[in-house]
Amino acid sequence: MLLIGNWYDLSDRHVEDIVSENLSAMKFCENNVPDHTVLSRFRTKLTEQLCQKVQVLMLIKHTEAKKTVKC
Repeated sequence: MLLIGNWYDLSDRHVEDIVSENLSAMKFCENNVPDHTVLSRFRTKLTEQLCQKVQVLMLIKHTEAKKTVKC
């Protein structure tokens, strides 16, 4: 459902309405139509996890850069 919202620049509420009313969208979502609050919580968790991964990657990159010492 997040994909549909991103593709068409829709709010979570609007995505919920469209998926509930549109058979093609419902089939795309495999008949699993959560409400807009579920979408919002999922997006928040996804963003948090992505931020954590970026921070870890930046730390690894920084650590590897420090290991490269010219003698």
